[in-house]
Amino acid sequence: MAESQVPVIDVRHLVATAAAEHDATEKRQQCVAAIGQALVQGMGFFQIVGHGIDKELIDQVWDATQAFFALPQSEKDKIHRSPQNSRGYFRLLSELTKQKPDWKEGYDVSDLDAHLHGIDGENQWPAQPHDFRSVFEAYLVEMRKLARILTSAIACSLGLDENYFLDNYLRDTNSFVRLNHYPPCPDPTDKLGISPHTDAGILTILMQNNVAGLQVMSGGTWITVAPHPDAFVINIGDMLQVWTNDKYKANLHRVLASDQERYSIPYFFNPSPAVDVEPLDICVDAIHPRKYKTINWGNYRRERAKGDIADYGEEIQISQFTFF
Repeated sequence: MAESQVPVIDVRHLVATAAAEHDATEKRQQCVAAIGQALVQGMGFFQIVGHGIDKELIDQVWDATQAFFALPQSEKDKIHRSPQNSRGYFRLLSELTKQKPDWKEGYDVSDLDAHLHGIDGENQWPAQPHDFRSVFEAYLVEMRKLARILTSAIACSLGLDENYFLDNYLRDTNSFVRLNHYPPCPDPTDKLGISPHTDAGILTILMQNNVAGLQVMSGGTWITVAPHPDAFVINIGDMLQVWTNDKYKANLHRVLASDQERYSIPYFFNPSPAVDVEPLDICVDAIHPRKYKTINWGNYRRERAKGDIADYGEEIQISQFTFF
């Protein structure tokens, strides 16, 4: 298993507004090109710095995360998720990925408007830590802003207007943050933190602590994504692969179990639940015929969430919606 850093892209010129217009435009175009190159030629993963997320907020997020998982089991169980409500806490080994239990415990909390859709249920907030809700409500706002900026850049990399995805598919979303805690594993060779999978939505923004564990499949080899100080790891999901007709691919990845304690915090940026996802005309031609049938995101998400909680057989995958 090789260890390599995926491309690190400075996106400050995507998020900044103070630079001179000409310079800002040129530097934004350079960022867009770098992102497009990472998605076409790379592993579908890249890291970003210069993202503009306040360091104090990031520290508060880590503090609140560790304090939450340090609570007595009985306290965490008070907000345990269920088949009727996928938001809340889940115990070690109760989350399934590809019908295999993950060596982790976790907690899911949704974007602030996700309760409107009736798909994922209602947020369940712990009583402690006392600032937990305010910290993560603030973090969700910042994650949504950053995800929209990155999605606009991806649209530009495809030759689309920067607002194409935002205006057509992201009027509202059921995006969410997940807190992952990977306790030290007595036998890391016998378990996986998360089994190999692709993410379902548009893109994922991941914070990981300084304990490595995330691996990406590249050329038949698992590549460790080495933690980079102050960086977020970005990867694309199934829906963006369908939209781009495989030009950009959602890559297989996994998380190793470890004898060290590890935390990670992904933000899953998703389309509006009513959206039907299909290859974009700009990504279809005689050489690249339309590969995918239409997929309703709300139905796809609902079926994927079911497989997180119980073994219903093979998980829903975009490979089930191909023409050839």
